[in-house]
Amino acid sequence: MRFKKLPLGKKADFTSVDAGDTAWMKKVYMYVGRGMRMTGEVKKLAKAIAVVQRKQNQPEGEEALEVIEIVKYKLLFSDRPEPIGSRE
Repeated sequence: MRFKKLPLGKKADFTSVDAGDTAWMKKVYMYVGRGMRMTGEVKKLAKAIAVVQRKQNQPEGEEALEVIEIVKYKLLFSDRPEPIGSRE
């Protein structure tokens, strides 16, 4: 199964956060659509992970990869999504 390139919303930018202040990591929310949210916490990965993709328009028989992003944090969710707001 091939996936289409879909926009994935806003990515979190943790570069402006003070390295010593980790209180914000204890409780974070991820909104799923307009009617649900998930509560979790942010954990720093032991080793960063690179997200790579194949470069387009390469000569025949040649493959090249490019690094798109470096992931340093992960989100952990312990509960199921909770409904929020009212449906109209």
